[in-house]
Amino acid sequence: MPSAVSLPRRRLLPALALGALGAAAAGRLRAVPLTRILVGFPPGGGVDVIARLLARKLEAGLGEVVLVENRPGAGGLLAAQELLAARPDGHTLLLSNEHTLAIVPHIVEGAGYASPGDFAAVAQVTDKSAIALAVRADSPWLKLQDLRGHPGALSVGVPAPGSVPELAVGLLGERFGVAATAVPYRGGAPLVTDLQAGYLELGLTSLAELLEPASAGRLRLLAISGPGRHAELAVVPTFAEQGFAGLERGGVAGLFAPRGVSAARVEQLQRQVARALESDEVRAQLRLQGSRVNFGDAATLARNMDAIHQAWAERAEAWRARAGG
Repeated sequence: MPSAVSLPRRRLLPALALGALGAAAAGRLRAVPLTRILVGFPPGGGVDVIARLLARKLEAGLGEVVLVENRPGAGGLLAAQELLAARPDGHTLLLSNEHTLAIVPHIVEGAGYASPGDFAAVAQVTDKSAIALAVRADSPWLKLQDLRGHPGALSVGVPAPGSVPELAVGLLGERFGVAATAVPYRGGAPLVTDLQAGYLELGLTSLAELLEPASAGRLRLLAISGPGRHAELAVVPTFAEQGFAGLERGGVAGLFAPRGVSAARVEQLQRQVARALESDEVRAQLRLQGSRVNFGDAATLARNMDAIHQAWAERAEAWRARAGG
């Protein structure tokens, strides 16, 4: 019979061997760099879809683990603040549309950043996804003009406070003579859930979040932004066609890093983003959600974001006045 001492020793040797193997495996895992792409909105939204498409391609091109991390809240502000606090090694990135970096600083006091220039532009990825106005499929409204003169207040869900959709709701009410109240959400996905459940009368958010329920017949699209009709949704008229100008031109979405990131890392990321956007799969997926590949280098992204930031200064002032701020 084995002694009380020899039995634990026999069990200890394999355990030590396994421990050594585990340490070696852990070392190999640690040797693979990890890059995070922060997204300031919930999963399933327009920016999130772009980030996940991009992450898969970057992972292969960079030879790194690339994870998308959602930090929803305050129109993307929480994600932007996390990027501000990150090490400038180029392994923490933010995929952002113009709302978070160009509009939020105008409307949120104490945001922590004053303009897109407080971040390092890496690469422009797309033109912004189209936005659309939607109702439940059983709604009597078939077009924008059906809202004209509605006797009661209309609740319109929007994906974030101070977002382009919220600003558009105020103008919509003025131009069509209705009392339209914007109801801000923490992203478009929960908005769409409430719209389908009947808690909202209308929703104005990214086309990417509306496509599936609209295709399934649960929602109806009344209008879509952009200079012309969407190729996959030719039956849906644009806002401009229905007498609502101002949503013909969208913004952009791009990748940002903390200030101080090395030029070599920016160039590496920029090169891999350009390669990723050449993929037919990525282009097709973006086209379906109303976005268009529009690659630009760091200088192009910085210039475009700054122009949008400047252009929205006056509009944001009007928004604050309407909001009583």
